[in-house]
Amino acid sequence: MVRRNIHIGNHVWTFPYDPIGCRAISRCCCCCQTLAAFDATSASNRASDPRKSFAGKAGDLMSMLLAIHVESGILTVDAIGKFSLKDAKRNFVEVLEAVARHKAKKVFFDGRKLVGKPGTVERFYYGEFAAHTIRDFAQRGVSPSTQFAFVLKEPVLDPGRFGETVAVNRGMLVRAFDRPEDALRWLGISHATKSAAGGGK
Repeated sequence: MVRRNIHIGNHVWTFPYDPIGCRAISRCCCCCQTLAAFDATSASNRASDPRKSFAGKAGDLMSMLLAIHVESGILTVDAIGKFSLKDAKRNFVEVLEAVARHKAKKVFFDGRKLVGKPGTVERFYYGEFAAHTIRDFAQRGVSPSTQFAFVLKEPVLDPGRFGETVAVNRGMLVRAFDRPEDALRWLGISHATKSAAGGGK
């Protein structure tokens, strides 16, 4: 299984992909018409039930899917789907690859469309992984001073900010918020600037 990118406007959607038969195996309600180009039969199935995967069963929840947009040094990530630690780790690496490629110094991660309820152990491992992986990307130009603002909703967002604490204690410059305006303020970005950069919500 590999990862593929689909360009939709100024965004790049990243999803798991099965090259045999060109079937997309992740789920995406908002860009299913674009992904349907890879499998017309699956697209007709999704028209009647958006919860169907392109190669799966009805009722399956979608895996995590990212759209990455970069402008004016601000990297915006929109995430949808069901949280899993495996997907979250893989997606964070993809975010860091974009940070390195575009030399971004600020990351605005909008995960308000994510669902799920990460446990304490998952929050610990994700925070630890994120902090350690940033250090691994230093040789690719990712600065340890890169700011990461995550906007989430409970229960994906932990009211106690445990995962944030784990990452901060390991040197990551990160904060979690429940309101985008607070995240933008912490990043030092005005809402007008964010909207002009294509990430206003």
